Amino acid sequence: MADVSGSDMAIGGGAFAASWAGLKWLAEFLTNRTDKRDADRDARAKQRAAELDAREAKLDAQEAAKVTALEGRLEALEKKQEQQGEELERYRRVIDILVAKVAREDPNAPELRQVASLLGPLWPIHLHAPPDMADLIDKLNKID
Repeated sequence: MADVSGSDMAIGGGAFAASWAGLKWLAEFLTNRTDKRDADRDARAKQRAAELDAREAKLDAQEAAKVTALEGRLEALEKKQEQQGEELERYRRVIDILVAKVAREDPNAPELRQVASLLGPLWPIHLHAPPDMADLIDKLNKID
């Protein structure tokens, strides 16, 4: 067997201690770097989350503004459509009255056929009113 001298043991012990210290330092270095990387990653994630929250809030505000504007336009269009419907109904009544009057005065008037062809099936005009209806129309005209 080989004799191990005290100096060899000291060198071996020193090498072991140095190796142990090196491993300890390496472990601390790596864990600190991992912690630092994790902290950096968390900071970037928080920053991205804040940016995304800001973008989402901005988009929500834009959407709300557009919805409000569209609701206003829709309300205005519905009101305008209602007014036009009322106006159209008045025109229908006027035309019905005038057509009935012309039909009573001159049932064969070419204007009646022109009106009937222009308005077509969307607004049927009966060129010959029955006598009882003609009497009712006369009574209505005398009320004014």
